Amino acid sequence: MAAPVLQFKRGQHANVGVASFKAGEPGFTTDKYDFYIGLDGTHTNQKFLGSSRYWLREAASTGSAVRVVEGSGNGDNYIELKSPASLAGNLTYTLPGTQGAANSIIENDGSGNLTFTNTPTFTGATVTGDLAVGGGTSITGDLYVGGTSEFIGVVTFRGGTVRLGDGDTDNIVVGGEFASHLVPDQDGTFDLGTTTKEWRNLFLDGTAEVDGINNSGVTTTTALKGYSYLQAPHSASTQNYTVTVAAKTAAHRYNGSGSSNGYVIDGVESPTLTLTPGKTYRFTLSSSDMTSHPFRFYLDAAKTYAYTTNVTTAATYAEITITDTTPAILHYQCSAHSLMGNTLVCNTNAVHTPHAATFEAGLNAKGDVDLGDATSDTITATGRFDSDLIPSTDGARDLGSSALEWQDLFIDGTANIDSLAADSAAVADLTSGRVVLAGTSGELEDSANLTFDGTTLAVTGNATVDNVRIDGNEIDTTSGGLTLDSTSGTVTVDDNLTVNGTFTVLGTQSIINTETLKVEDSLIEIGLVNSGGSLVAPTSDANIDVGVILHYYSGSAKKAAMYWDDSVSRLVFADETSENTSVLTASSYADVEFKGLFINDCAGQSQVISCTGTERFLENITVDGGSF
Repeated sequence: MAAPVLQFKRGQHANVGVASFKAGEPGFTTDKYDFYIGLDGTHTNQKFLGSSRYWLREAASTGSAVRVVEGSGNGDNYIELKSPASLAGNLTYTLPGTQGAANSIIENDGSGNLTFTNTPTFTGATVTGDLAVGGGTSITGDLYVGGTSEFIGVVTFRGGTVRLGDGDTDNIVVGGEFASHLVPDQDGTFDLGTTTKEWRNLFLDGTAEVDGINNSGVTTTTALKGYSYLQAPHSASTQNYTVTVAAKTAAHRYNGSGSSNGYVIDGVESPTLTLTPGKTYRFTLSSSDMTSHPFRFYLDAAKTYAYTTNVTTAATYAEITITDTTPAILHYQCSAHSLMGNTLVCNTNAVHTPHAATFEAGLNAKGDVDLGDATSDTITATGRFDSDLIPSTDGARDLGSSALEWQDLFIDGTANIDSLAADSAAVADLTSGRVVLAGTSGELEDSANLTFDGTTLAVTGNATVDNVRIDGNEIDTTSGGLTLDSTSGTVTVDDNLTVNGTFTVLGTQSIINTETLKVEDSLIEIGLVNSGGSLVAPTSDANIDVGVILHYYSGSAKKAAMYWDDSVSRLVFADETSENTSVLTASSYADVEFKGLFINDCAGQSQVISCTGTERFLENITVDGGSF
């Protein structure tokens, strides 16, 4: 592959102030190795971009450097800012924005911001030996003691906040007894303990003034009395229950029935649980108990109807979210054994029950109503209908099916039927063998002049057919040619058309409206002229363009074209053209996409653009910026 040559504009450094570079044009000095870029074509505005005099490249074991050079009239000495050979990461140092005072030093804030200061601050300074303080010491910041501090006597902390330890790692041990109140500095802001670290027991000899109590449960042997209401605030956190399996006792609702084992929830034998809509409840078992006694939810205690909506089961738990559509009553049971659990009261008004329902008074059901399963259930209407039976959608619902038909239909009015499909129909006034016609007002009629015996259609009387014989799939004329002439001026062929002879089109346009045009010919000639019925090459300049026009839409209807421009004798590719008497005018020229480019000119034939792998190459060409 012949690689291209790219030459920047080049010359001596002394000529930079004379030569003018165009905007964006590069220039290189061959004696100083400086690099310039033109700004606006004015030689005084040339922009200097760099030179190897002002930096030192990094090597395998040394870092790079930036050099600040002294005046050119004083010599070639420089100050070098150099990177160490190895860095743990990127470092940025921001210099001070103002001049420092006399005897000031540069201080780093730890983030690379440098400032001048006469009062340096040492944060986290470490004293490795003893520290002797000869007088009073004022510490306005923090004091860190790495060993043990012992205060003998009374220690008083005043005028600020006293912090004791870190909540995650430190322990505070109080050996004495409190001789004062424990009062927070803000009402309702601080806690005693956390959700994960709770105090054990609380001993009070007075009154507990508590705005609210949130605990895991209230245990009572009789009843919870005297409340105005029960309040269950919503919480997005999951309520967890610990479930084990044990032998039933008399405390179990189904003791003596079903399995001899039962579930124990938070230490209580299969209680009835009252749940709150909007919360998620998780029942956690050991993996062995969950394997032997899978914890599941049902509509009935007998487990005939499993309930799985908003239910998640895993190897060690079963979880359910109570929503507005959860049935009012559910049952938790073992899927492998009977009657191990009890009831869940979900506090919803959704009716979803496996038990028979009886309505002693009327039933008013609003909304969609589904009655039974079409393949297994039977609906018995004992009463009589006192309303119209109207389908939900016109022409979309059936009475019966092709397999299950109603017996007889009794109508004391008019049957309005759009289409009638019957196993058989007999009309008394029709004659066998005659073709049935639609007569006056759509009545069924027949005629002795039009008959069909199953093989032959017989017409008695006139049929408008002139000089044409139709035999099988062929149309023949008894004399002369065949002309198709329609009243509207258009003849339509609905199927494929094959022409075995020469296909001649005489007119001003040939319109082909298909998705794909396939032509067997290997060469297509355009621009020929008609000479006595034959197409021949033109013998004179008609001053017209020859090509192909492509219609497309981009914001509006547009024409692209590939054509021979007769006025300049060139092949033109345009993405927007207009046409007037076979002369095309390009208003915008098109991009051309191709794989490679060969040029045959004064240098001969050679490839100029090529591609190998995923790289594109420019070759056999020189791009010369000239000299200055």
